[in-house]
Amino acid sequence: MQNENKNFPIVIPIIGNPNVGKSTLFNSLTGLRQHVGNWPGKTVEKKEGIYLKNPQIRFIDLPGAYSIHGASAEEKITYNYLQNHKQDTVLQIIDATNLRRGLYLTLQLLEMGIKVVMALNLNEQAKEQGIIIDDSIISSELKIPVVVIDPVKKTGIDKIVETVSCRHTENKKPIIDLSYCEDMKATDVRVISGRHNFIDSIVKRSVTKNQVTKDFTKMIDRVLLNKILGLPIFLFVMWLAFVISFEAARPFVDALDFAFAAISEIVKNFLLTDLNAPAFIVSAIVDAGIGGVSSVLIFLPNIFILFLTMAFLETTGYLARAAFIMDRLMKKIGLQGKSFIPLILGFGCNVPAIMASRTIDNPKERLLTIMMTPFMSCSARLPVYILFAGIFFSENEGTIIFSLYLIGIIIAIIFAFLMKKIVAKKEDAVFLMELPPYRIPGFSNLVIPAYHKSKMFVKKAGTIILSLVLIIWFLANLPIGVDYAAQESVLGFIGTLFAPLLEPIGFGDWRIAVSLMFGFVAKEIIVGSLGTLYSTGGKTLTSIITADFTALSAYSFMVFTLLYSPCMATATIIKKETQDWKIPLIVIGYNIAVAWIASFIVYQTGLFLGL
Repeated sequence: MQNENKNFPIVIPIIGNPNVGKSTLFNSLTGLRQHVGNWPGKTVEKKEGIYLKNPQIRFIDLPGAYSIHGASAEEKITYNYLQNHKQDTVLQIIDATNLRRGLYLTLQLLEMGIKVVMALNLNEQAKEQGIIIDDSIISSELKIPVVVIDPVKKTGIDKIVETVSCRHTENKKPIIDLSYCEDMKATDVRVISGRHNFIDSIVKRSVTKNQVTKDFTKMIDRVLLNKILGLPIFLFVMWLAFVISFEAARPFVDALDFAFAAISEIVKNFLLTDLNAPAFIVSAIVDAGIGGVSSVLIFLPNIFILFLTMAFLETTGYLARAAFIMDRLMKKIGLQGKSFIPLILGFGCNVPAIMASRTIDNPKERLLTIMMTPFMSCSARLPVYILFAGIFFSENEGTIIFSLYLIGIIIAIIFAFLMKKIVAKKEDAVFLMELPPYRIPGFSNLVIPAYHKSKMFVKKAGTIILSLVLIIWFLANLPIGVDYAAQESVLGFIGTLFAPLLEPIGFGDWRIAVSLMFGFVAKEIIVGSLGTLYSTGGKTLTSIITADFTALSAYSFMVFTLLYSPCMATATIIKKETQDWKIPLIVIGYNIAVAWIASFIVYQTGLFLGL
């Protein structure tokens, strides 16, 4: 284990309680884009990066830990690393608004004989709460360097690196009085009491608490966390986020649609007129390449703005409170509010959401959370929603798409309620989670994450989706001699086999069946394949969908897309996290079954009501 650092003269682990700004500092030091959130338990594995100004220094962002000897997955990762790298100098980030809690971890590090440099973060927030800290007293009492930092404003960054580098070259062990822990186990009651007494003496000397007239966090929480108003407010906030995302993006989507149509026409004329290219080459480039990929990319503005709004809700601290709002409901299905955080993360992508379930200590609760997560509507499904909602529900596009996300949550809760006796434990769990303070997000905390997620979306469109639409185009031309995308083609034959299964739920066209089959690889390909297979006869995708679907069948199709099989990446991560290949197969099976049943109910009920 220790040899892995031999190529880096200085390796600095970054440690701290959850949600103290470790990842923000890590990003400032390394230039990487580790996700920064405003809730505890966000980092679930260690991340590594090289210092921007000196490639000989490597920083490691360890998961947040309240205690070195904790039982959570994050704390075990941190403890195991420290046990195997005791020679490293540790950079501990402490939240100035909660000094006492951070110092407990400091003492545990010093007890292990580890060299510590303390970075005091969130000082502005502490001052707003009337907390004034004399860092020189802390340094004197603990005999360690203490540096005041602000990773967002980039202040104290160079000083902390210089301090850590100097500390790293020292061979001195901690020299403070740790007599309270001699000849005792780390979990001994006397040791714990001794730590707290020592911390009390430090806090008493170093912290001055001034009277603050108003505590805005408590004032806001009285409303947002109200037992009666909390859930309706949460639903309204999420609905508003979707409405804003899609209304604000509409002109940009129209502009992109026009631009891609113009590009397609220009390229087609150039190939036919100037190059006299064969028809199949023109079809491959224009119909498959440009048509398939552009049908996905035109929705980039929607996705970017939605990422912005979700980043805003997360960094302000509101999404963390959703876990408490949902705790009462989650207990009824054998879970706790902490399980709701991975479900919220699933709105972005199911893969990191499933990884985030590592923060759940109980293995049965964690398994149930993993099995629920694929019902959460990830951003890859958005192009389908935007396309069909824009055609059939243009006046209420945001509301319709919000309803799909809500259906996903409801189905997941119903599923968990039915499964709790099989999977989840029966006894009630006590849900303890620190509420982060409300924070005004900086520009970089909103735009940069949205930019990088959108960049990944574009990259995926230019690689995986392009490759798949070309495969679809190729199979739609086989066997040689058939018309492109004819029912007699290889794809037509395959799609025709499955199309009858989709008839009762409103969309029995073989091309829809094919798009859903390829959607198992990546959900974005559903729209890409429709753009490829429907690009015949000079008609637009919108006009063909309008002719082949009704508003009812379109909504049924969106519900099916929401709930059916998780993508390949999600299935793979489920297998990795559960260490059981049967689990992803079970998940795929029940997701398809639930999707068909839900769409059947939607479509047949709609027909019965004359919709």
